[in-house]
Amino acid sequence: MPLSANGTFPFDTGAIFTTPVSLRTPWMVMIAAKTPITQSNGDRIGAFNQNVVTTNDGIETADNAAITDPITQIVTDTRRWISRGDKGGTSLILRLVYLTAMTGGPSVTLAVFGRHSSNDIPVRLPTRGANRQVILTSNATNDLVNGTYSYTEVVANDHIIDMLGCTEILVGVESALSGAGVKTAAFIQGKII
Repeated sequence: MPLSANGTFPFDTGAIFTTPVSLRTPWMVMIAAKTPITQSNGDRIGAFNQNVVTTNDGIETADNAAITDPITQIVTDTRRWISRGDKGGTSLILRLVYLTAMTGGPSVTLAVFGRHSSNDIPVRLPTRGANRQVILTSNATNDLVNGTYSYTEVVANDHIIDMLGCTEILVGVESALSGAGVKTAAFIQGKII
């Protein structure tokens, strides 16, 4: 029977018709740079807030080699719980933003945690490929270059995280940014889809 036809099914399907939805959300800073680059218009690239200067280390310093308690092990002001509220989206995409002049294959290893409120115990969130860590590594062939900065290519199984219904997300660093150059200007961007 076509969907447009009037009629009933001879059995209870329990089905609900849904429409695929795609969210258009901007990239946001998930881990701020220690020393954001100030552009000629005054914007600070890699900062959470244009008026707040972070004093602690960015991704050039690891929080812990094996984060098991994000509340006590991720404490620097360059990392924050990011709330998506009730705005939808089920996955988080992460990418490394680094100065194009960096050499030596910049790479960083992250751990992603989620919760519903500050009263909840955080849960570690897996990638689509069921990995516990998110490893972001530069690739000169595939990374997007936009003047001063380069952006790592998103690989679905490795860089997209299932948020498991969580409304607050925290990203920590398990292996500090590698490579040579100005590491303190690098940061992590995220996008909810």
